[in-house]
Amino acid sequence: MSQGIPVEEEMPKVIEGWEGKPKGMMQVLWEQGFIDKNNLQQYTLDGKRDGHGNLQPETSLKHLCANCRKHFCNPWDEQWVYQLNEHQNVTAN
Repeated sequence: MSQGIPVEEEMPKVIEGWEGKPKGMMQVLWEQGFIDKNNLQQYTLDGKRDGHGNLQPETSLKHLCANCRKHFCNPWDEQWVYQLNEHQNVTAN
């Protein structure tokens, strides 16, 4: 205290979380079942190489993301557009 005025401010400890933050590739792939949670260290952005220098695509986050498209809904596929049009009483040409 300096002349009866506190010079330090006490702040509560903030524990950072994930709320309101964007997901990364690893999180999205884990949620879709592509990531082995017991071997997280095996994954890298571009993938690891085996003892012969060959790239192991199953360890590449980029490769896994590129090949998991079928697991995500494509909102512009015909069935979705048909259902949307039917719901809104719109006819598709």
